[in-house]
This record gives sequence, C-alpha cells and structure tokens, in this order.
Amino acid sequence: MKKIILDLPPMPHYDKIEQVHEIKGSKIHLNKDHSQLFKWLFIVHGRISINNRSEKWEAGEGHSILFPPNDPSIVVCQINTVFYQVQFTFEGGYTIQTRTDYSNSDWCDRVDSHQFLISQVETPIPFIRIEQHLKQMIHYEQIGNVTSYWRKQQQFVELLHFYERETTVHNALISVRRLAEQVENYLRENFQKEITNEILAEALHFHPNYISRCMKEIHRCTPMEYLLEYRIEQAKQFLLKTQWPVSAIAERVGFNYAPYFSTCFQRFTGTTPLAFRKQHL
Repeated sequence: MKKIILDLPPMPHYDKIEQVHEIKGSKIHLNKDHSQLFKWLFIVHGRISINNRSEKWEAGEGHSILFPPNDPSIVVCQINTVFYQVQFTFEGGYTIQTRTDYSNSDWCDRVDSHQFLISQVETPIPFIRIEQHLKQMIHYEQIGNVTSYWRKQQQFVELLHFYERETTVHNALISVRRLAEQVENYLRENFQKEITNEILAEALHFHPNYISRCMKEIHRCTPMEYLLEYRIEQAKQFLLKTQWPVSAIAERVGFNYAPYFSTCFQRFTGTTPLAFRKQHL
C-alpha cells in the first residue's frame, strides 16, 4: 500500500472537518472541485470501495484513508456509511511511495526536518482515541468564533501527533512479530543442524541481542530456549513412532551427545526418554 510522506516544516494547516452520512451506492468524487486540499477520511461505520485510474481497494470501519490533492479517486459506499472527512492544506513538499523499507536516513537531508508518514489506507490504533480528537474538532467547528479557530488547529496538530506516535508503536510491534516469526521458522526448519546465536544472526542478518529481545517479547524465551524445547517435542514423536535407540534420536533432533539429550529431556518432561516411550506405548 502507498505511503504519503510530508516533509516538515512547514506544518499542515487545518481547513475543516465534517461528519458525512452516505447511503448504499453513493458515489463521492473527491477532486471534483480541483482543490489543493488533502482529504483524510476516518470511517466510523460501513464500508467503501476506492477507485482511481490504476487500482481499486476497499476500506471499512476503523480505517483511515488519505487522499492527496488532485487525486482522481471515486469513493463508492458499499453499504450505508458514516465517516469523518478532515481537510487540510500543506505548502511543503510531499512524496507518494510504494516502498516497504522506509528509513529516516533516506528522507532527512536537514537537521531540522521531519517526515510525517501516513499509509494511504490504514487501520489507526486505537481508533476510539482518534475519534475523540475528531469529535472535539467537530465541536469547535460548530462554535465558529476566534477561540474555536485556534482550538481546531490545536486539536488537528494533536491528532497528527497522536496518529504518528500510535502508528510508530504499532509498526514497531509488527516488525518484532515478523522477526520472531522468521526466527521460529528458521529454527523449525533447521533444528537438526548445529545452530548458535551467531549462526542464527548471520542467517537472518540481525544482531543476536535484537533477535533474542524479539523472541522474548513474543514467545517469552530466547531463541536457544525455543530451539531446545522444539527439539524435545520432536524427540517425543520419534520415541513414540519409531524403535530407534535413544542415541539415534538424539542425533536426529540435533544433539551431538546422547547423555546431554537425556538430561535435557528429563528436565522438560520429568522422565527419561526410555521411560517416556514405555509410558506411552
């Protein structure tokens, strides 16, 4: 999915907000006025499809969709739909990218610069908190005095800040889960081979400490603890499904020394490999 990157400063400037109610089948031409406004939709209820010249996608309750100026997209409501539409202007530069390896070092060329990144279609986490900001903006929009003008701008900046903070945390967690899954897959596929933290780091191209931290975050154990437990589980299957001697099973599941395998097996199961076999046959 595309990412829209705003190069700050200057700051985006809030224009207006409205809550829109549309019935099933309604079509919304976002750029019919040819304005230079960004239009940011937050869906409260319902489902929409978005069509432009080159692609089509759908979004539902809890999604946000950002449309840059001159975007040719047409929004079609699949069912009765309610959404907030926030409009803002931005006088700075922005880019639309389809890359997945976004790095601040790629974007920043000034010490005082900042890049605000928004997925064109995304599920903000948590949406309820974002809706609180939107409701406050609606409230100040209805008041319509000088004080409300500044309040609306303040709420809009707070919305941007909250969105960025929550998205950063959410994306970091996704990255941790993705690496933990890669570690898990590698260990399961290679458990019969010699594996150390260094070998694992070289295979996955991450520092051993970071790999261990991700595994602890997701699986509550280190990679070597996960590997040891997985090897024991595989050994159980061999004990039950074959008549192989313990030494052969130990070697088959990645242990070079049978007595050490028996010690580990007993620590995990409370019994020796041969006693385990006898108990379950």
